[in-house]
Amino acid sequence: MSGKKCSSVSLDVERQARANALAQIESETRRISGLMQQVMSRLEDLSPRLVDQFPAEVQSAQNWLRRVHSDIARHKSWQLTDERPTLEGAVHQLNILAREGSNILSGVTEAKKSVDRLQRNAQMKLQELDAVLMVQQDILEHWFPEDIRTLRKSLSEIGRLHQNDEFRAVQEQLPLIESDFKIAVGRARSLEDEYNRQNAAVSLTRLWRDLQTQQAIAKSVLENASEGLRVTFWQEVENAERWDLFAEIESSRLATIGKEAKIEDIQAAHSILKPLLERGKDVCVGLEQAFVERATQLRNAAQETLVPLEEKLKGAQNMLTSWFGAEETARLSSELEDVTNLLQRDRFLEFDAPVRALNLELEKRLNQAKEQADKHITRLYLLKALRHLCSGKGFKEVRPPSYERQGDISSRIILIVDTLDQGPITYFLSLEDIQADSCISHSYCFHEFDQLSDKLSKDFGINTHFEMADGTPRPELKQRGEQDEPEFWGREASA
Repeated sequence: MSGKKCSSVSLDVERQARANALAQIESETRRISGLMQQVMSRLEDLSPRLVDQFPAEVQSAQNWLRRVHSDIARHKSWQLTDERPTLEGAVHQLNILAREGSNILSGVTEAKKSVDRLQRNAQMKLQELDAVLMVQQDILEHWFPEDIRTLRKSLSEIGRLHQNDEFRAVQEQLPLIESDFKIAVGRARSLEDEYNRQNAAVSLTRLWRDLQTQQAIAKSVLENASEGLRVTFWQEVENAERWDLFAEIESSRLATIGKEAKIEDIQAAHSILKPLLERGKDVCVGLEQAFVERATQLRNAAQETLVPLEEKLKGAQNMLTSWFGAEETARLSSELEDVTNLLQRDRFLEFDAPVRALNLELEKRLNQAKEQADKHITRLYLLKALRHLCSGKGFKEVRPPSYERQGDISSRIILIVDTLDQGPITYFLSLEDIQADSCISHSYCFHEFDQLSDKLSKDFGINTHFEMADGTPRPELKQRGEQDEPEFWGREASA
């Protein structure tokens, strides 16, 4: 028997190598089948539009799938062969096919990811443009209504392309629409800014005019106010003058800002003048309240004090003139006139002290006048009693009683009676006492005076006691046979 002979060990190694090759063929076949299913799934996920956008990746995948179907069909024939080289060649071929499948799957997957990125980016860009358009639609519709309608139409067209997976067309047109949108917004914003700048300039001009008007009002109020009001409400006047000075300074400083100024400068000037105007309004309100409302309150309060004082002085003029003379009444009236003049000149701060002093002085004078009047009543009662007693003693009145100074009731009342046998007696009735001047002897005179005092006390309740007016002791009445003291004419006695 001829031919090569193999040992049992060699045969075992050969069988083992063949088994390993068949196992690898089986493993690679399963791996390729899995790759094939994934590639087919990725291709199915691509719409016809997307297939057209990735022709190279799709063509490569389809060619690989055809090769896979061809090579896998030979799988059974590889399992039936005993030739080791053939099996090892099949393993190598399947390994290459699996690596190509992995690359194909990566390419298709990357294409799908690229599609997803394009879709997301386009969606985000569309949403961004739509959001910005919503924000800017008012200004665009105001200035460029045709442009915003065109932009909306273009966005709708891009949205349609996006829905149809025409992402490359979307990518090409989005930058153009975005550029047109930015240009339209820029133009509209420029017009809007100029419009706002002009409006701000007009508003600033109106603010200047209002500020000048407010200054004129404040100055007019101050100029027409009396000096008394300015002194009384010095703080409000000082606030107004300080505000007017500050307004003049700021007006001069901002006078260079005109209608063609930048909006930032106009707004800065507006931010200064607006609160300045509001402060001026508050200042004028403060002046109005001080010069009208508060001044009226002070004037009414002063009148409540002054009117009763005027009425009191008017009602007491005759009494005051009677007891203190016309000059004193004129002096008090002059002081009242001075106080009234203070009120008429709105000198409220200077009014209270003199009116209180005058009121106290008038009250004091009235009390004094009342005391004098009471004393005068008593004096008249005494005069009546004295005349009655003199008449009862047979004395004759030389002339009717009269005031020492004609028409002045504060002067002494003079009563002259003729005793017929002892000569005349002159009585002087002042508000404080009674004096008598007699030419009869002192001792007899005081004897008569003592009888007169007794009668006044008993009949009229008037207590008197006559003494020498010069303070010398009263002469004593002599006993029978005693020599009389020398008589001195014109000696006076008082009670």
